[in-house]
Amino acid sequence: MTETSAASWSSPFESWHERALLTPHPDPHSFTPTRDNLLLAMLLNAMAEGDGISLALFSQSDAEDSIAVDARGRVLLVSAKDSAGLLSLAKEAHALPKTDSSWNSWRIHRNVTCLPNHELFLRSPTDQGAQRFHQITVYGFSKQVRELDVPVEGFSLLPDTLWELFGLLLEARNGAGSRTGLWYSTL
Repeated sequence: MTETSAASWSSPFESWHERALLTPHPDPHSFTPTRDNLLLAMLLNAMAEGDGISLALFSQSDAEDSIAVDARGRVLLVSAKDSAGLLSLAKEAHALPKTDSSWNSWRIHRNVTCLPNHELFLRSPTDQGAQRFHQITVYGFSKQVRELDVPVEGFSLLPDTLWELFGLLLEARNGAGSRTGLWYSTL
């Protein structure tokens, strides 16, 4: 995708969640998520749906694939290829400029208000080598609309990396009773 492309969302990692649904964790009750192995998490903050988790992605010490917990609480194995793709996009997103708004929010231009915030927390090393989480929020995300309310350091459209990454991560809400990808995107 390019910054000036028309609003036609696509990704080589599209349907990663459908693929992960084919490989559920063999013993989900034995999986113990910890802060140390949390790679990223996406939360939903929405008036119509309430708050909740969309996705948490965890590393495994003995494998290249990762473990995802989706919006329905399913514990899934994510292939090494899909994990690498998601994490590569997350790394690119971390390098984007910070917005001047609270929660580092990129606001999509919409004709209505009270749309959901999708809050992404990415693991990033600090100067001291300790781990902390970097937050990126997209207000009013849609796979059809990219125009920002207020440009951010030369970006008048949601950057390609965020558009692709948020579209991918929100696949984990499929089947969770979410209207986020359906009703909101038609506004």
